[in-house]
Formats: sequence, structure tokens, C-alpha cells
Amino acid sequence: TGGRDTPGGWHCYISNIVESTARPAKWNAAEWKEWVRVADAWSPVLAWELAHGAPTVLAVQGIRTGKVLDHLVEQQLLPQLPHVIEMWAPAYVASRPDRSLGLGPMHPDRLEKLDKQFADVVKAGGGGH
Repeated sequence: TGGRDTPGGWHCYISNIVESTARPAKWNAAEWKEWVRVADAWSPVLAWELAHGAPTVLAVQGIRTGKVLDHLVEQQLLPQLPHVIEMWAPAYVASRPDRSLGLGPMHPDRLEKLDKQFADVVKAGGGGH
């Protein structure tokens, strides 16, 4: 809701660490060194996005993604990150089962956790003015 700089609603920018096309199964199966190699190559794009977008909160989807971000900061390929919160992707909750929890898509427990994650983003300053 609202325009880019108006009060209320979400001021949200969505990006990827890696801006190239990859098949999820192949990418997820890749070795750590491949994730790091590709992320290093794309880091100038993400660094520009962070510098110009100036987010107050970074919602990270996945533990491995957080580790890649940590690597990029440690290598000084990214500026210091804002407040980071781990969060599920809404599309993931809606369309894919969580095998580690044994819960299917759109399971009420998963939706409740996703709602809490959104509330955590808002509390951390990522929900607008």
C-alpha cells in the first residue's frame, strides 16, 4: 500500500544473492565451493542493491543463504549487513511440504510461524514508517 516513500504498508525490496538462472534442484545440490564462487561473482550487484536500497532489515530465506551472506561480508565483498532475520519464503510455505517438520503445504502450524516471522520483520523496522 502507498507509494515508495509514503507512510504505511511494506517498503519491500526483493533480491537474490545470485541473479542468474539456475535450476533449484541442481543449485541446491551444488557443493559449497560452487555456491561461494557464484556468489562472489555476483556480489557487486548485491552490494550495489544494499548500498542504494539501504534496508533496515534483511529477511534471509534459508540457513545456507545466511552462511553465503556471512562469507561475502567476511570477504569484504558486501557492506556490513543490517539486522538479519531468517524467514521462510511464502511461496515455499504455500506450495511445498516441509519434510523436516513432517508438515504439508499450507499447514496451519507453518502459516502461524510465517505470520510470526512477518511480525518479527515489522518489529525490527522492516514494515514501513
